[in-house]
Amino acid sequence: MPGAHKGDTLRAYVLGRLLTPEMPSSAKPTAMAVITGNGTAEFNLTDTANRRYFYVTIVKESSSETLFFKYIPILWEYLASPGDDIGLTVSWDSSYHAGEHTVNWEGHGISPYIVFKDRYKYILQYQYVFSGHGSAKYQLRADLDKLNNSMFDSPLWDSTGIQPSKKLAAGMHLIDSFRATIPRGALKILQADLAGEIGQQRLRWLHLPGATPKIRSELLEAPIDTFPDQAMLFSRYYPGFIIDHYKLTWPTQRQALTPGAYPHLKADFKGELRDRLLTLYILQLRQFLPDSLTDDALHTIVTPFYRQMLADLKTTNARGKTAYDFALPDRNGKTVRLSDLKGKVVLVDFWFTGCENCMHYYQDILHTVEEKFKDNPSVAFVSICVDPSRDQWLKSVKAGIYTSMNPNVINVMTAGQGAGHPVVDKYAVIGYPSLFLIGKTGRIFETKSALLRYNGIREVVNTINRALKETGGSRVIKNPNG
Repeated sequence: MPGAHKGDTLRAYVLGRLLTPEMPSSAKPTAMAVITGNGTAEFNLTDTANRRYFYVTIVKESSSETLFFKYIPILWEYLASPGDDIGLTVSWDSSYHAGEHTVNWEGHGISPYIVFKDRYKYILQYQYVFSGHGSAKYQLRADLDKLNNSMFDSPLWDSTGIQPSKKLAAGMHLIDSFRATIPRGALKILQADLAGEIGQQRLRWLHLPGATPKIRSELLEAPIDTFPDQAMLFSRYYPGFIIDHYKLTWPTQRQALTPGAYPHLKADFKGELRDRLLTLYILQLRQFLPDSLTDDALHTIVTPFYRQMLADLKTTNARGKTAYDFALPDRNGKTVRLSDLKGKVVLVDFWFTGCENCMHYYQDILHTVEEKFKDNPSVAFVSICVDPSRDQWLKSVKAGIYTSMNPNVINVMTAGQGAGHPVVDKYAVIGYPSLFLIGKTGRIFETKSALLRYNGIREVVNTINRALKETGGSRVIKNPNG
């Protein structure tokens, strides 16, 4: 295996009911293998007999300090079935050129904006050849990744049409060429994967500078519910595309908690697919949704896996529940625990280097809030960075664009574990910045990060003041805007 060395460890993850396409973080690997002297490694994945289809991810550790996660995927959520016996040979791709996994879309008015495709670097740089029982669907997936990402840096639209339409047509043609070697059920899932991924791209590009009404109209030509329910259910991307499409039609409000698309998803789908969609919708948008929707979903959803996810979310991050007592290193290597701050109102802020929303939130709102409470010993700000690199984190702290070194600000990081640290899982962080307000007794006072992010300085100051009053604090800010 090129690029790997004897003794390198590979990690394999079996992903059953995949909610969102994402790198395994705090999840434990299903199996691990060490590369031998002849460049080979072998996995034996168990606990798959009761699953008709599942996904397999294999990663190797990265030495790059610029990655958000510390693993580079070799196989990224590949569709698998019980009984698969797969051999994979990896060799250099002579057509690859350095930098092919980066894209500059400056010509489309996104300046400066570079898309780093580290997730695809490995498969672009090497040739994959699969063999053995069930290998056709793996080979198809690798060929689709090659096809999709070879077109990534081509114009988003030109006189012949938009790029997503071309990618979809080319991908579906490729899938059709495997019709004789892949079972129909798996083929439909792979078609749904492709359509879902490209459908999400269409919707993201709707508001790009330079998109004319004609282009936007074509981007919106992404039909919903065109695959069997089982294919949409097992697909890693199609449920996310459905959610994005419904969010566009029935958006949530940033300044107020509204049901958004929830009732429409509940009415339009049924069975386990409905359960997955409702769970995914709440997980993605819980900061914008009233708590009553989680209660409704728990009464509606019948699939135990999704019911348990929402039940755990409600019991661990609900207002009034004891906040997870994290233990994280500060800039001097000293361990900071949330319990050390008992008796203070604590605003916890999750961020990472390169997060534009994190930068704007700090500069537009949080910096001012910190200044307003800088002389109040009953208020503390804990800034949790999920950068995997300590050096990168320290540079960002000193830069003062995501956080500050004010006396009332405690800067900590996830100890080199990136977003895989348990604190990220315990607080159910899926977007950045994420904010939580902890009361003096160590209980969660506010979990609706959206209210603290989008309602301005006044809302944050008033919420902290309410927490101070509720827990016996006496020094409040009387003029939030002053």
